[in-house]
Amino acid sequence: MKKIILILFIVVVNLTGCESVTHLDTVGGSKSDGTIKLGYEANLLNILGDVKIDKEETLNQVRERCKSWGYSDAMPFSGKEEKCIAPGTDPGGCFAYRITYTYQCIN
Repeated sequence: MKKIILILFIVVVNLTGCESVTHLDTVGGSKSDGTIKLGYEANLLNILGDVKIDKEETLNQVRERCKSWGYSDAMPFSGKEEKCIAPGTDPGGCFAYRITYTYQCIN
């Protein structure tokens, strides 16, 4: 039994140490306000590990959407919004989050 726990611990530590590229999905926005919201869902393993976002690919995706709406370019708002989507059993704990980034279309 101790060997199984040790193996599981090693697997979890290795998974959390890996860097993965996360692609953002469109989760909201407003053509009239010129805003686009992109995000992803993260569980405890994602939060503990290194999450890498391809910022250039993401900005190109947003620029295409903004141009289709009649805007000439886009820029990101600073920061991100983290919302708990699966509360944990401990007060204030959370098993999963929705991470959202907002971009502004500009002329």
